[in-house]
Amino acid sequence: MAFEISGFDRLNRRIDRLEGDFKAEIMNQMEQAVDELAEEVKSNMPEDTGRAKASIFTEVSESEEGIVGEVISSHETLFDEDFYVAYLEFGTEDIEPMEMFEDTLGDAKDLLGGKMVKAMRRALR
Repeated sequence: MAFEISGFDRLNRRIDRLEGDFKAEIMNQMEQAVDELAEEVKSNMPEDTGRAKASIFTEVSESEEGIVGEVISSHETLFDEDFYVAYLEFGTEDIEPMEMFEDTLGDAKDLLGGKMVKAMRRALR
C-alpha cells in the first residue's frame, strides 16, 4: 500500500508569508509601544525649557536577540556637560530623582504584552 501527500510547497509558502507578516506586525506594534512610552516619559518631565523633552526619541531595530524597542535620551554620557535628563532621572546633591524612565517601566510590560497579542491577531488574519 502506498499513499502520497502533496501541497507542502503551498504550505511552506504560506508559512513564509505568515512569518513576514508576523515580523512586520511586531515591528509596527513595537514602534507604537515605544512612541507611547516616550510620550509617558515626557509627560513625567518638568515643564521648564523643554530641553529634556526635546532630547527624547525612540528607536526600533532588529538584532540577533529579536526586535528591540528603545526610548532614549540624546544626552548620552555622564561626562556631557549637558547631561540634563540623567540629572533629572537620578538626581544630584541638589535635585531629588524624578525617575521618569523608571516610573514608565512599570507600564511597559502590560503595554508591550497587549501590543504583541494585537500583532499576532493581525498577522494570523
